[in-house]
Amino acid sequence: MQAENIKIHTLYKKIENILRTLLDYYIKKEYLDKTPIGEIQYRDPKNFVPIEDIYLGAQITGSIASKNHQLSDQDLLHFRQRCLDFFIEGCAQIYKRFDVSSISGKILKELEVISTEHVVSRNYNSIAPLAIHSPNIVPPNKLNDLDREWRQLRNIKAEDFKDLDISEFWTEASRIKCADETNMFPTLSSFVLSIMCLPHSSATVERIVSEINLNKTKTRNKLSAKTLSGILHTKSLLKNQNCFDFDITPDLIKTMTSDIYKQ
Repeated sequence: MQAENIKIHTLYKKIENILRTLLDYYIKKEYLDKTPIGEIQYRDPKNFVPIEDIYLGAQITGSIASKNHQLSDQDLLHFRQRCLDFFIEGCAQIYKRFDVSSISGKILKELEVISTEHVVSRNYNSIAPLAIHSPNIVPPNKLNDLDREWRQLRNIKAEDFKDLDISEFWTEASRIKCADETNMFPTLSSFVLSIMCLPHSSATVERIVSEINLNKTKTRNKLSAKTLSGILHTKSLLKNQNCFDFDITPDLIKTMTSDIYKQ
């Protein structure tokens, strides 16, 4: 959730993994393995392992096994029950924020289709199941064009792009030309690049707010929004480089005209 690069296509799988790991602490293995994640009755005691088999972590499990805990049987049972309540509430909070059975949950699951790995491996025959949820980006009368471009992309030398991350891969795909110099994947690249703009966290925004507070201090409280914006853009451009060895490109030099002083 703290990543600044594009992770929305992995969001469903990551959260599902966290949820299953937590459920695995106290839910019976056979029930957990055969039940879809959205249908698990995580509050139903009949699906729980015996309370003495609940996973409590390595150190606690070792301490209990060696009887090096100085707790009575009643206190130990009470402790296990409190841990079970904690696990149940943890699952409840995840389900509350991540409804895997809703339309949005299904869309998040389908987003893995756009990952570089799945495109290169040709794991999905069609991208239409994802696209139908975004009629404002791809109208129904464009679905055939979208799917045709998708199948074309799967059959070009996608191996050349397998080491690229998702943003680099789709940027390169958007630049591929036909023999007449028109874009080969206009509908597909426009759709995927639009999908990748969906935010999956507020971490980046929060970092910018923190940077604003670091720059606009009590002693610099008259900084204008324009000046502050310039400082933030400069910091973003420099990133981890030093100002004295920053590589000034010809394109950057071209912007250094009298126009930059116009109000």
